[in-house]
Amino acid sequence: MRYYHPRYLFRRYELMRRIENGAHFLEIGPGELALAQDLLKKFTKGTLIDFNSTNVELTYRKLDESRKERLELIIADFIQYQFGQQFDCVVACEVLEHIEDDRVFLRKVNDLLKNRGQLILSVPARQKYWSKDDEIVGHFRRYEKQELYGKLIEADFKQIKIIAYGFPFQNLVRLGRIGLARLQYDEKVKWDKRQQTQQSAFMIEKTPWMDLIGIVLNQYTIYPFNVFASLFNEMDLSEGYVVSATKEM
Repeated sequence: MRYYHPRYLFRRYELMRRIENGAHFLEIGPGELALAQDLLKKFTKGTLIDFNSTNVELTYRKLDESRKERLELIIADFIQYQFGQQFDCVVACEVLEHIEDDRVFLRKVNDLLKNRGQLILSVPARQKYWSKDDEIVGHFRRYEKQELYGKLIEADFKQIKIIAYGFPFQNLVRLGRIGLARLQYDEKVKWDKRQQTQQSAFMIEKTPWMDLIGIVLNQYTIYPFNVFASLFNEMDLSEGYVVSATKEM
């Protein structure tokens, strides 16, 4: 079974609970395409957009043909790209913090949604948790809940729900990321933000033995921990937020 980072598994649990079924989704910054493949359980097809041509295209080429037929990959800058359609759902996980003008980003997402369409976001939470890890993965900020809520209101989103997911496990996993960041800091702090962002989803080099970890650490074995963590969703304790919101004309 393939290895996925525990942070992704906690995030995936909350995302998949909140995403409503539809015909066509857009995912911005799909990274290793793990979530995109899960989203095909809820949607007929999906469009993926990322400016990281090398890593994302390589991952996309490895998909089986049936999934490639349902997933269109666009290599482009989301802000600059002109879409010729609207979507039932737009998903952007760990993307907004990489965008210097996040208000423009959110406004464009709103324009791309059909009426009653759904926005799903995840972002790093609480500026007090800022660390070397944030510095070398191209973050402009971490978000406070009220700040994020205000920006979503400005972009005309409704039915906004923000949860602090994965506590306390998410915060413990964070310590490992900070340790890894310290080892990589001297090299990656010299990169520009674009390069840092391109590599942020691929910080851990995958090796065959990591899939052995996936046998014992996966969406099924971590499920009880997800359920326990969900008890703390309404408390602002975690270092990550998951957001759901809708567009209403």
